[in-house]
Amino acid sequence: MSADTKTSKLYDAAIDEVTRNGRAWKSICRLTGQLYRYEFDNILMVYMQRPRARLIADFDTWKRVGRYVRRGSKGIAIFPSRALKPEIQYVFDISDTGGRESRLTWEFDRNTIKAYAAWIKKKEGSALTEGKESDKTFLKGFTEKRIGVIMDSEFGERITEFTNLAGNKQIMENGRVQEITAVEALKRSVMYAVFTRCGFDLPTEKQNFSFITAFTKEEEVYRLGSLLSDISCEVLRGIAKDLTRMKERSIADGRDNNDVPRGSGRDAVPGPQSAGGNSEHDKPGEVRSKGDGVPEGEPQRQIPDAAKVRETGGEDAGSGGYGEPDDGGAGGQLPEKQPAEGQKFDNGDVAATAAGEDAGRGNRDERSSDEVPLEKSVQQTEDSEQQNIRKEELDREIERELNEINSLGSSDTQKGSHEQAPFLVAGNGDVALPSEYSYQRPEQVLTVPHEFIIQTLMQGSGFQYGRRRIYAMFQDISDPGERAKAIRKEYGQNGSGWYLEGDGLHGYDANPSKGLRLQWREGGTEKEGYVNWKAIERELGALIMTGEYYTPPKAFDPDKVSAAAWQEPMDEFFQNSFWSPVPNMLLYEVFTKELPMSDKVQFVERIFCKNPYASGIANHFENRYGKCNIEQTDEGISIEYYDGERTKWKTEFDWWDCAAYVDSMIADGTYQTRAPYSEIENIIEEHSAAAWIKMYKGDADRFLSEGTEQHQQNRLDTLHTVLGLTGIQEQMEIAWDDAYDEVIASDGENEWHGRQFYDYIYEEVLVLDKHHRDSRIPFQIQRKLGHDRFSSHNPDKAAFIRRVTFNTAGRTAEEQEKWEKSLWLEPLKGYFNEEIQYISVKTLIYDIFTTNLKVESKAGFLASVYGEQREGFFMSEYTDNSCGKCKISRDREGIEISYPREDGTRGEKRVDYRYCGTCL
Repeated sequence: MSADTKTSKLYDAAIDEVTRNGRAWKSICRLTGQLYRYEFDNILMVYMQRPRARLIADFDTWKRVGRYVRRGSKGIAIFPSRALKPEIQYVFDISDTGGRESRLTWEFDRNTIKAYAAWIKKKEGSALTEGKESDKTFLKGFTEKRIGVIMDSEFGERITEFTNLAGNKQIMENGRVQEITAVEALKRSVMYAVFTRCGFDLPTEKQNFSFITAFTKEEEVYRLGSLLSDISCEVLRGIAKDLTRMKERSIADGRDNNDVPRGSGRDAVPGPQSAGGNSEHDKPGEVRSKGDGVPEGEPQRQIPDAAKVRETGGEDAGSGGYGEPDDGGAGGQLPEKQPAEGQKFDNGDVAATAAGEDAGRGNRDERSSDEVPLEKSVQQTEDSEQQNIRKEELDREIERELNEINSLGSSDTQKGSHEQAPFLVAGNGDVALPSEYSYQRPEQVLTVPHEFIIQTLMQGSGFQYGRRRIYAMFQDISDPGERAKAIRKEYGQNGSGWYLEGDGLHGYDANPSKGLRLQWREGGTEKEGYVNWKAIERELGALIMTGEYYTPPKAFDPDKVSAAAWQEPMDEFFQNSFWSPVPNMLLYEVFTKELPMSDKVQFVERIFCKNPYASGIANHFENRYGKCNIEQTDEGISIEYYDGERTKWKTEFDWWDCAAYVDSMIADGTYQTRAPYSEIENIIEEHSAAAWIKMYKGDADRFLSEGTEQHQQNRLDTLHTVLGLTGIQEQMEIAWDDAYDEVIASDGENEWHGRQFYDYIYEEVLVLDKHHRDSRIPFQIQRKLGHDRFSSHNPDKAAFIRRVTFNTAGRTAEEQEKWEKSLWLEPLKGYFNEEIQYISVKTLIYDIFTTNLKVESKAGFLASVYGEQREGFFMSEYTDNSCGKCKISRDREGIEISYPREDGTRGEKRVDYRYCGTCL
């Protein structure tokens, strides 16, 4: 039995156990707060094996921070995570390690609470009232408000879906039936996770989790746990970032930082020998981050066949090699992988990508997940050697972080992941900061150098697609004042800094009330100044007007760019966007049935539309010219890509285009599946813990069992329901038009087909609020109506995007050579025939080439006409062949043709003027 299968069985057992009583769920919430970087399924895995884990990392990471894994320690098996390599990993809790103590994650002690409360009050200004409440009480209230804001602003749609799925739950408390909403159950769980991590107390009634026994369906528990994980991650990530910025600000201001203990950004994690001690701010009645949801002394559960679970007996030669790390660091744990040569520290912060549903459930593939046996025994090194290793590691870390900071603030940064890089301070104080990394109090100036303003603005807002959104503001908002407000909101409370030798700009941050604060060095003196938001708006307007800031992609033009430029990455997307092969097998099964196109469109929309089951779809692929970005929208799928001339293009597919695309891949044998459909249950069992795979399979089973007539009737039933609830059903007559495979509707005067009728309902019938909801229509009905709208046929669409099948396999070598020649000869002839620069001499050329002059004389004449550089005349032009755009370049010796082939590659051909004369 593989380790993956064993772990999946342990996961299944965990789902049952955590819903048996409130005490178990309380432990899950505590662990979620403590290890907030991890997804919900990995929280369950840690809970089943080490319920009292506090800080976990892999074998090599512990070595990098000067700790060693004790001989005989058992690894904790976890599922693939976005921060780990794509097979099961074994990690170790800090209680399994020994070595020197150091601060590895943030923690609230008395001084930190005092400094953080003051910093928050100063940062928020008039938004907060001083009052006489204690600093801890103030932070508790502030954190609770932050939780509410994040739930509403970042997770509103997912919470609505969860509410409609789970509804209200009834539980028995003290002999009485009590009712709790799904939202209240979620918020109570998040509050406990966050407050225990921060060391805040909670009222007794807020610590009652008996409601969990009413969540009887696995999907309900999965969604509740995923939201708990994601929201807690977002809140605690924000606190970690605040503490980092507070630390940096205090250093930059030149204070001794007495109010903020050294390591508030990288707080001390005591060794196992002190794990049971109480901190100085423990008080009776408080809920502490250590929690007590699991009785003391409860033994660690092990995966069956424990002999094969890796034991630590030496250095692990195979525990490195993780995937690309997140923008943030570890949340309640050590980060597992650095991008380059040093270990990554980010003060407990994590990337903004959700750790639960939105992040997908890791990257679990079918590769072997068995552990790598250890080769050597673990030995504790001498203190002097440890100190040298730590100092070398620290130096490498400083160099790496400073190099990485330069990339912060680019438009490719994912929204919510951009943050100021942590300022590296040795947690134990043994290693002093190099003098070149120290700060001096900057001189306040009124005028910021213009080149620094431009340099800062060209980095974008620091969030993914920030420049695109700012560009759109200037297209959509006419009032400069409103644009300035929108720009301020886009930047938020964001910033970046980077190491700089000598003079120049080295950082900026955004202040909602003042504008952008820029920091630079001039003549060895640190300076800083503000640029207000109105000035920012004017500067951005100038950059956009000149085309320097952002250039929107051009719409796909088959006459100017080869379809192969987008077809290669789109083939890869439809074939390999899911880490599991199950969705591909389901698509193949549906598309090889005798079904009308409307059915296939409906199914492909459900598979790919905005990732309905949080399945972790990959969106970044490459063509031969660079990276391509694929986006899923309600309307369909779009791809942005470059051609050989570095021109940016965009091709948009609606769901009918997508269905036709998959049909074409299957028809020419491009679309492949891992195994026959008859084996799909075995493949699902390999990853039985990934609930979304089962959901997709359940959807496909229902879809195939219903049949085409039922699908059509379902659409009509949804329309009848909406028309009835909006009071216009009697005015409308609707039916299914088999001839055109779409809905047809009429009110006696007007007639609508397919998408036309859905657009009419949304534009003329529904009354939508800011969330695009009509209060008269139940959520599930309107959601179904939206899916039907975007997957319906659009008779007004002028052109459809078709996949091109390039078939050269059947050509002989002679036929292929003839075809290749035509690709450059056609544009060469067209160039001579249509070249307008020399139209005045075309008559002379015709006269010369109809005489009896020798070919050499004719070639010489062509060289004198086309080979000489003349003022106002271009030496290169563009023309076309059957595959796209060709470039014609000429010089004294001849002409060079750069031409596209049908497979997207380019060829080069050079001919002299003698050959050109022969052609003419």
